[in-house]
Amino acid sequence: MILFSTTRDENWILLRWKTRMKKVKSLTLPYGRATASRSKSVSRLSGSSRFQQQHQFLQTFRGSGVNCPEPAGPTTPDADVFCPWNCEKIQNRPRWGGRGFRRASRGKDLLGRWLARRLALPIFSRLPSREEIFKGIGIKMWMAGLVVITAVATCQAEDWLQWRGPHRDGVLTAFTEPKVWPEVLKLKWKIPVGTGHSSPVVAAGRVYLHTRQEEREVVSCYDLETGKPVWQEAYVVPYTMNPAAVQHGKGPKSTPVISDGKLYTLGISGILSCFEIKTGKLCWRKEFSKEFKETSPLYGTSMSPVVEAGRLIAHVGGHDQGALTAFNAETGEVRWSWKGDGPGHSSPIIVDLSGTRQVVTLTQSFLVGVDVTNGQLLWSRPFKTEYDQNIVTPLLYHHILIYSGVFQPTSAIRINRNGNTWSTEKVWENPEVSMYMNSPVVSGDLLFGFSHRNKGQFFCLDGRTGATLWTSQGRQGENAAILIAGGVLFLLTNDAELIVARKDGRKFEPIRRYSVAQSPTWAHPIILGRQILIKDTSSLALWSLD
Repeated sequence: MILFSTTRDENWILLRWKTRMKKVKSLTLPYGRATASRSKSVSRLSGSSRFQQQHQFLQTFRGSGVNCPEPAGPTTPDADVFCPWNCEKIQNRPRWGGRGFRRASRGKDLLGRWLARRLALPIFSRLPSREEIFKGIGIKMWMAGLVVITAVATCQAEDWLQWRGPHRDGVLTAFTEPKVWPEVLKLKWKIPVGTGHSSPVVAAGRVYLHTRQEEREVVSCYDLETGKPVWQEAYVVPYTMNPAAVQHGKGPKSTPVISDGKLYTLGISGILSCFEIKTGKLCWRKEFSKEFKETSPLYGTSMSPVVEAGRLIAHVGGHDQGALTAFNAETGEVRWSWKGDGPGHSSPIIVDLSGTRQVVTLTQSFLVGVDVTNGQLLWSRPFKTEYDQNIVTPLLYHHILIYSGVFQPTSAIRINRNGNTWSTEKVWENPEVSMYMNSPVVSGDLLFGFSHRNKGQFFCLDGRTGATLWTSQGRQGENAAILIAGGVLFLLTNDAELIVARKDGRKFEPIRRYSVAQSPTWAHPIILGRQILIKDTSSLALWSLD
């Protein structure tokens, strides 16, 4: 893009200067009392005399504190140096009122218009030096670039720092649906990473993943664009699976969380670790075998920790004996601990209810709310599933909590407070759908989920009443991870089928079905703008919609 014309603007500056000097006998400078005299015959001077006059004028200007460049001596007619004081440009200037002057004086260019306004002042105040001109242009270009960068940044995908996405609810706000969905996805890269159901997390163009390689748990960092490893740390973790869960492997199953430059992981056996995300350096580690007889629940630790106000919150311990605990995220020191029940397989959420910030989670036998600041139990509601499989992450809808479990109805309760007394109240209950390992999502008044009934089927409920709006056909799979992105649902079944469906309260309406892996997919997909991260049994792949 051309901002100004060099020759025209130089001539315009000098002609205007010459005209001013004709009309006044002396020029009062704004930075001092010095004056420069000009004769009426200035236009008749030779090139050498002209140079002397300009030189005297500039010396006077400098004496007043204005930094102006030294004019060059008479140059060749072909000189093309950008300097308002170039003598040859005066010598070859267009005549007053001539066609060349009229062209220069139209001020079509940005710099010409600016100078025209400045030089039209009653007093010829100052002319910018070359450095000033380019400095001004540079500042404007920098500001324009900053606006563009900011606009682009707001359009980019959000970082994925924890379980179920940016807001821990399976809802993406930074997503633009393509006008036409591709027939197939484009594979950008695929790398072996190890086994486990833990979902990846993403921050600042890097992917962080917790996996298992033989008898070691491995924490890895990869470049998002290329899949190349950045750093990797590992530690030995022997583990024996419960025979009822052998098909799910030795984990890990918990999704890490990123906060303030730290990465926090919770292993299959309950080992809690903190790493620096830039280097992978271990900051601190907690192991709980001296505090609890068992350090993980029946089928291995699978709750994903959460960070709130400098506190890392995790339910540690094992079957029948554990503690929902808040650790200092920086040092690992215990802030508070509630030991009312053993851990479930559900992950906690942080919500505001009745004016109190609280941790809500399914433990081994209860749905509980605990004050996030001091660990005080505020309320609890009994909830048990067959074989102690409380897995579903609770969901906040307006001011009610929605939860479910295997062979249990999907339920909604309201939390009431009267002074220091807390209680729970059932709002609705739907026995037609129940959830096993899937956690639901909500958009407006529509609640979407995946029921284990009929060998797996998607459903939509009215969040206000719990009424069933639709259910899909059965045999969709054993499990599905669900995300809401704009006007669509991303549904990843454990059979490695990624379904894109319309977010509709009237019917189940798939748009596209994509095959994204050759092995089971139990981890959550990660949606990053037009890119999708998929973790299967032992590999991590980045797919693109473009």
